Amino acid sequence: MANHQIDQYIKTVSARLKRLTPAQRAEEIQEIRQHLEALIAGYVAQGRSEDEATGAAIRQFGRAEQIGRELGGAWALRQVRRLWPYAVAYVSLVLLIFGFFALANDQPSDFPYGWANQLIMALVLPAGMFSMGLIKYLRHRRALRRG
Repeated sequence: MANHQIDQYIKTVSARLKRLTPAQRAEEIQEIRQHLEALIAGYVAQGRSEDEATGAAIRQFGRAEQIGRELGGAWALRQVRRLWPYAVAYVSLVLLIFGFFALANDQPSDFPYGWANQLIMALVLPAGMFSMGLIKYLRHRRALRRG
């Protein structure tokens, strides 16, 4: 019975860890199992039966859903977001917008001389998207440092 309780507890925790890689999930499950077995051994050493010790260890460890949710959140914070996709998207949008402005020019002979204004507009238009990505990145990095 005791082994069944632990297996059910682990299964419930594991259900909350779906976003982790199989290796990460296995690591967390092994850690939980080791902690539970240590708690059970401590209760058995105090004179409790195997079933009583298992129930007490699970109660002490905490609700399986909450443990799984907290572990999943902790692993999500460990994943570092990359800044380069935002930079590549920004440069691509600048080039696309600048190219559009160059092709949409009413007087093609003006392009080599009036390109500065077009370039400035092409730089400014996608800057909002890049700024939002940069803010998300910096917030995530700050959360990792606090963490």
